[in-house]
Amino acid sequence: MVLKQNFSKISRTKNNEQRTPNKKMNILYICTPNSIHDQKWMNYFAEKKEYNIFVVGESRYSEDLVQELADKNMELLPSIVSFSIAHPLKNYQSIQQLKGYIRKYKIDLVHVLFATPYALWTNYIKTPYFITTRGSDVLVVLPELKKAPVYKRIYFNWLYNRFKKAFKKAQKVTSTSELQQSKIKEMFQVKADVIRTGVEVEQILQLDAEAHLPVQLQKKELVFSPRFMSDIYNISYQIDAIELLSQEIHKKYTFVFIKGKSFNQAYLDAQLERLNQNETKLGLDFIVLDYLTQKELWATFKKAKLTIMTPKSDGTPNSALEAMAARSPLIVSDLPYDKVLFENTCGKVPLNSAPTLADSITNLLLNPPKPEELKRISDNVQEYGNRQVEMVKLEKLYDNFYSQKSKDSSVF
Repeated sequence: MVLKQNFSKISRTKNNEQRTPNKKMNILYICTPNSIHDQKWMNYFAEKKEYNIFVVGESRYSEDLVQELADKNMELLPSIVSFSIAHPLKNYQSIQQLKGYIRKYKIDLVHVLFATPYALWTNYIKTPYFITTRGSDVLVVLPELKKAPVYKRIYFNWLYNRFKKAFKKAQKVTSTSELQQSKIKEMFQVKADVIRTGVEVEQILQLDAEAHLPVQLQKKELVFSPRFMSDIYNISYQIDAIELLSQEIHKKYTFVFIKGKSFNQAYLDAQLERLNQNETKLGLDFIVLDYLTQKELWATFKKAKLTIMTPKSDGTPNSALEAMAARSPLIVSDLPYDKVLFENTCGKVPLNSAPTLADSITNLLLNPPKPEELKRISDNVQEYGNRQVEMVKLEKLYDNFYSQKSKDSSVF
């Protein structure tokens, strides 16, 4: 059921209460409200008494999502439409919506949690804002705008320049990896602070895996591919390598994939067909799950004999940090990940050599890291990829901004 876009009865803010410097800071997040990763950023602040959290996205929301966020002290506002140059009237209406929210809820700061496309809206508001990049937005989408075919060049150049203006006028820009940080500086000559999403290391370590492992995976030796079955996560490449593994490995291990919430149906169907063919020809044992809850995901990491993720581009993937925190041996793409987290902590493979990936899988299954080595890797995530530590960094940026805002206001 889709709820009509009228959520006033769930409001948790006294809208007619006058703001003063010692009141709560009102933050409006422009994001994907049902994204687990976006919610991780927002939840930290929603749990604190110093903040009022408002959320808006570009798609309509289910009644369950509205209530879910309300239960977490976040108010989900009626959605805006996706920005499109082909629909100027709808753009105008969404801009007026955003401005209305900012006035009604006395928003102090707008925070964009994924640059593309949400940063475009900041060109039309006067309220100070932060932009956070998380990987493909700044590493793939924005650079691709500069490589547009001739018939799209004028429009794509216009879009690129609107994003550039948004970045340059931002109160603060953060990114989840050092590569994103350098890319932002290269493209826009803007300094970004590295703040990773981070993972709940202690909760992962303390989780009872047996109690939360999906029933389909119980009593099996697991090789886990946790990224969704989409082209950008290069699942076809993993299947190329799996086909080269020995019959012994095919028989002993169950290969686990996740369909995910969004996918290209044609790509998904092609991979499922290949897996089914390999089941017949090679005796491959595999399972494709629709989705995993957070605890089910952590439990699967803890039980997996090996985790594999081979994306074509990436930021600092939480799934990789969770695998390392859970002490699962890990193979990742040979991408320029942050060295502090990915140097000497996991196997790395190129994106164009199935035999190399197959050899790496075989080696880690036959010669797994010793427990003390896996503990060292987990401890490293505790130090450099801990959600609590990373969110404190962002909280300091918020507090510095708000202190300065209050100081400036007191002058008049």
